[in-house]
Amino acid sequence: MDHKLQVDLPELERQFYSLSRRLHPDIYFHRSRQEREIAENAAARLNDAYRTLKDPVKRAEHLLDVLGIPRKRRDPREPRAGNTPPELVEEIFEIQMLLDDVRQGDKSAASGLAHAKAKFETLLQETDASLNACFAEWDRVRRPEKLREIATILDRRSYIEKALQDIVAALTDD
Repeated sequence: MDHKLQVDLPELERQFYSLSRRLHPDIYFHRSRQEREIAENAAARLNDAYRTLKDPVKRAEHLLDVLGIPRKRRDPREPRAGNTPPELVEEIFEIQMLLDDVRQGDKSAASGLAHAKAKFETLLQETDASLNACFAEWDRVRRPEKLREIATILDRRSYIEKALQDIVAALTDD
């Protein structure tokens, strides 16, 4: 099987809709119960696959899972000591302090959060650019160390994304 990380999204969408029309459960309305259930299950699996393949992060996470490449952190909502990427430790700590200040009613901390939001949006864009470059290289040469690099970038990305979500939530709660 050809495991690619770069996908032609218009072609993916075209194939998805083509298969959706063929597998849609309504087509099997007058068929046996078993055939309808098979069609429903196939349509559900197709929808899940499409959602995974159209999202570059989900696509990469799926490939890492399929190929058995471990990641340090699966769920950014479940912090585990020592797993924060070293280059982000200080910044995440500062954001947590600002978030605590805002939650305790200190409106002056909001400007610090706004600055952190801009910085982390830039970090997320840079991380996504790194991922795209790694995807291209993986598709070209298929070296296992590239998958480990992708896993590391995805772990870093999850921290950045979680920090951004927390910042946006705190800024919109005002």
